Amino acid sequence: MQFKAVTLLAAFAGLAQAQTFTSTYVDPVNGLKYQSATENGITFGVALPATSNPTELVVQMRAPASVGWVGGSLGGSMKYSLLLVAWLNAQNQIVVSPRYATDYVMPTPLSGPVITVLKDSGIVNGELKVNVRCQGCTSWAGSEGTQSIATSGFQLLAYAANSFTKPSTPSSASSSLGIHSIFGILPALEMADAQNSDYTSKVNAQLPFAPPLPLLPSLSTPLSLAANSKLPALPPALALRPLPHRTVDLALLS
Repeated sequence: MQFKAVTLLAAFAGLAQAQTFTSTYVDPVNGLKYQSATENGITFGVALPATSNPTELVVQMRAPASVGWVGGSLGGSMKYSLLLVAWLNAQNQIVVSPRYATDYVMPTPLSGPVITVLKDSGIVNGELKVNVRCQGCTSWAGSEGTQSIATSGFQLLAYAANSFTKPSTPSSASSSLGIHSIFGILPALEMADAQNSDYTSKVNAQLPFAPPLPLLPSLSTPLSLAANSKLPALPPALALRPLPHRTVDLALLS
């Protein structure tokens, strides 16, 4: 289905009076600080590591649980931007698909970004909450060359959603999508206010799997044994200490 420009303009006209709320928001579950904006019941926010030139971020999207799909643009527009689209499959699991569009047509899956849905995502108080770690998402390559977001300073974001219709194949991240029923361009957000000095520890705590532990120095080199070599002998077992011997007068027990 084509995302016709005339349809977009008509939808935009209907949103002219929509109220937009921006905030610096600390998630009560994962503890990350986001710069976010809310409009038409859709919240789109970004959390960043407090490093220079970060290559990853966490995106949070919130929408009514009944939504067909919800998405956000990290470039502030539909065309030539990294788009993240999320929905629930038949098992109520969250599917997130990075997309890219060169025109007002259905965006196609984009290779490159590494997507991890964090553990604190799900249905919360009747709201779909999507927290996704997006690695390789502060810049992306497309038909217009390499684009990037501001990781400090102001950045435009945008959102879109289909309030009713799920993707045609909800189990697949490459499913076709119905056209959005609402969308909007959000006010420029100050990305410096989205930086988190403890980003890594907070994100690791929400990974659906434990991050790998670093190798101990003594185990950093793989063990190599020749065919006729022997393993080193184990240290002798500790000698068991006998319990003290006691004499019991059976007459006292009768």
